[in-house]
Amino acid sequence: MIRRLLTGFSLLSLLLSGVVVGEWIRSYWKTDDLFVIYNGDGSEQLRIRQGVVMFHHTSPPLGKSRDGIRRLSINSYRDESLATNTNSPTPFAVPKVWHSLRFEAITAADIAQAQSAPSPYAVLVASMSPGLSRKVVVDSQTGDFRFNPGAGGQLTALEQAEFTQVQIGIVRARMSRSSLLIGPPHWRVIFPAWPLPFIAAIPVLHLCINIIRKRRRRTLGLCGVCAYDLIGNQSGICPECGTAVPSRPTA
Repeated sequence: MIRRLLTGFSLLSLLLSGVVVGEWIRSYWKTDDLFVIYNGDGSEQLRIRQGVVMFHHTSPPLGKSRDGIRRLSINSYRDESLATNTNSPTPFAVPKVWHSLRFEAITAADIAQAQSAPSPYAVLVASMSPGLSRKVVVDSQTGDFRFNPGAGGQLTALEQAEFTQVQIGIVRARMSRSSLLIGPPHWRVIFPAWPLPFIAAIPVLHLCINIIRKRRRRTLGLCGVCAYDLIGNQSGICPECGTAVPSRPTA
């Protein structure tokens, strides 16, 4: 009975391995996205793109529980459709090396620290030259900027170059703060998909090794299960483990 269960499990793992291989190949021309949202907030996301798998877990806010599934969605799209479809999720950054493994986590302590830290926009404002500060006003709290019409004159070439660097700094500050200040704690792990077929095929490999081992043992006159010497055995049953002997070996 146990052997039959193991054989069935091995066949299922073989089927799973084939599905994983197909999904791995498919990911190089289409992105598949599985998204689960809970009633009490929080979510799970599984995405495979360009041969890379991402699992993203978002915890519910403090004091709330998942409380069942509110929405389950499965999306499949080409990467180029992201430029025209605003409803499609932004693709995550794909590692450039085939063996990359990355884990990212943002805890409640990280969020509290980011909220209490001084605004990075104030540092940008302090670094601006007096001439640029008169012509461009940057909000030290939000990073929004506007041109001061009362300053008069257009930006010089040096001021334009400096203003470009200020804009880059504003964008980088917004990207770093948004990941911490928006939403509850979360974590995600990103890893290549190519090891998954081999992992799923381990039970199949184990089954094949057992079949080869049993045949070799029977050829040598041994029990295929426990390797007990059956030469001269006339009962048709292994006295060690009770397994039926398919054929009586002869000396």
